Amino acid sequence: MVESWLGPFSNSTLFSTFSLILGLVIGSFLNVVIFRLPLGMEKSWSVEVEQLLREWGHAKWANTLARERSDKSHLAAFGKRSACPKCQSVLGVRDNIPIISYLILKGRCRHCGSGISMRYPAVEMMTAICFLLCALTFGPSLTAILGCCFAAILIALTFIDLDYQILPDELTVSLLGLGLLASLLGPFARPEDSILGAVLGFLSLWLIAGLYGKLRQMEVMGRGDFKLFGALGAWLGWQALPITLFLAAVLGILFSLATHAFSDRTLRSPLAFGPALSAAGFTMLLAGTPLTSWLRSLISGI
Repeated sequence: MVESWLGPFSNSTLFSTFSLILGLVIGSFLNVVIFRLPLGMEKSWSVEVEQLLREWGHAKWANTLARERSDKSHLAAFGKRSACPKCQSVLGVRDNIPIISYLILKGRCRHCGSGISMRYPAVEMMTAICFLLCALTFGPSLTAILGCCFAAILIALTFIDLDYQILPDELTVSLLGLGLLASLLGPFARPEDSILGAVLGFLSLWLIAGLYGKLRQMEVMGRGDFKLFGALGAWLGWQALPITLFLAAVLGILFSLATHAFSDRTLRSPLAFGPALSAAGFTMLLAGTPLTSWLRSLISGI
């Protein structure tokens, strides 16, 4: 039993407090993943394109691409210490304390005074809140720990998709594998339901997107969304897929309307669906059973 090696943290209050603090720390790491993982992917694509250009005899373009990649290569390296994006000054320990450092520095770099995006403390706070919700919902248990892992990957996927409209395989496939592993431990879905959920999640969204795309004569969704929905199916089981997709659709519509109202984007502008899927998946993980019962009673009463 997990509770036996949690020691003093088997106390609900201590476990919740620890989860909140751990969420802030993990959120700080997620900021690194959100910033550097897409740059690493861009670097890999750049290398492939450079090789093709050289094969096709465009050495000048290939050299230009190589120089651009070299200028940004340090930003994509996970082994490097965090630095200011503007002045490249390495950040010390006192500048990397989640939330607190941002407040002390008043949202500015200690060295050059340039502004620091609100994104960083927002990700840290969101991760902390999600970890706390897992602790409060599941108590000191393996279920809560797995829920925190689930939330952390979804947060990274959400912000990468918002920035680049991509869902990296490194995260979606990891989420899928972890969901299948979690099914062996039994807190969320049985192994057979998990496997079927992964397959049906991927295929159902692929089919829906394909049919709708043909009607609209446009690509409406990427393969990353199919993989993410398959990963949610692995965690939640195939039974939860219809309601999860319904919630994601509602959240996607609301986000699209809000974006249209408060920005220059139109309703026809491309919109990342990963954040809606992630929010729906996390909601189902925490409150899937009562939410399903409520929706069934609501539909039966109509």
